[in-house]
Amino acid sequence: MLVKDIMTREPVIIDVRAATISEAMEKMRGVDVHQVPALNGHKYVGMLNYREIMRRRSLQLSSKAQNYVISTPELTTDTELEEVIRLLVDTGLSAFPVLEKKKLIGIVSRSDIIRNLEDILGSRVLRNRQIMSTEPIFVYEGDSVDEAAMKMRGLDETEIPVLDSAEKLSGILRLDDIAADTFKRHKEKIHGREGGAGDRAGDKIKVVIKSASLMDNAQWVLPEDNITKAAKVMSDHSLHIVPVVDQDMHLHGIVGVSDIIDALDQREKEGILISVSGVEPDEQDIYDITYSMASKFLLRFSRITGIKHGKFNIHVAKYSPEGKVKYSIRTKIIAEPLTMSVDYFHWNYGKGLSSIFDAYEERLQKWKTKNSHQFA
Repeated sequence: MLVKDIMTREPVIIDVRAATISEAMEKMRGVDVHQVPALNGHKYVGMLNYREIMRRRSLQLSSKAQNYVISTPELTTDTELEEVIRLLVDTGLSAFPVLEKKKLIGIVSRSDIIRNLEDILGSRVLRNRQIMSTEPIFVYEGDSVDEAAMKMRGLDETEIPVLDSAEKLSGILRLDDIAADTFKRHKEKIHGREGGAGDRAGDKIKVVIKSASLMDNAQWVLPEDNITKAAKVMSDHSLHIVPVVDQDMHLHGIVGVSDIIDALDQREKEGILISVSGVEPDEQDIYDITYSMASKFLLRFSRITGIKHGKFNIHVAKYSPEGKVKYSIRTKIIAEPLTMSVDYFHWNYGKGLSSIFDAYEERLQKWKTKNSHQFA
């Protein structure tokens, strides 16, 4: 299958010569997309990615959109789909431009792949339980949207499940809905001041918005459903994650777009690939600790399971409650026939990683016992 078979033609674009980042984000929300090609006149200069923008430590709404453009690989209509999947996995980006004689003629995104997943999979059958994250992060209806946004940024996602007081799935909260509400209140505040009245008292009181007030209706799939059902829910409701629940609506896991894309990557790899995201380029010490500890753990992993090929994803996010840095570490092993995930929060990054690897080894020993016939 080629790019021309699934690409989106005549995509929405942003001319960065005059647009502010606020205008660009409003346009993306208006057409319900999370990445758009950035043009300077008729020349393609890069991509504006909603997720990358929201990951910025500070965001000036009046800033020029061109300050947020990211560089991407460029595709042609005859690029093989396997190459697109490889690039999506290796770069962590969500869309690439399709150029013809240096002119933008379309884009191909993760969403295009999700919409065409049934054709791409062919006769392959994959169940949600095989690829889902089994220790999902969520918020409760009464949690603030600020807390929800912090968790989403830590997970590098744009949606999060919302549970009610009975621990059952009740909705999904989107990061762009939080942003839209923030922009709206910001504009109302400015308008009030320009009118001469303003909400002077309100300026001193932080408004706490609860997750239940902004969440969308719940969407879900079951563990035994084919991943094509998860893809259809994503496509129909413009989601990047889908909660996986049992018959009583208790949350068991999450299937994300990235989980599906990773599952489609059929490259034969020598050894288990370590993929680290969320770490700043200047945090070399974090990279060193991560690769050193992960490499030693994966040697033990291979001894326990006998599995020699796969991928180990590690995503790191930092928070600063009470002025002290706390690390959120989200990990996942994808090594057929085994898929496991462990997440952990800790003040000390090294101890956090160590706790994750201890948890994996305990679960792997149980997995080996359960599958002992394979090692006889």
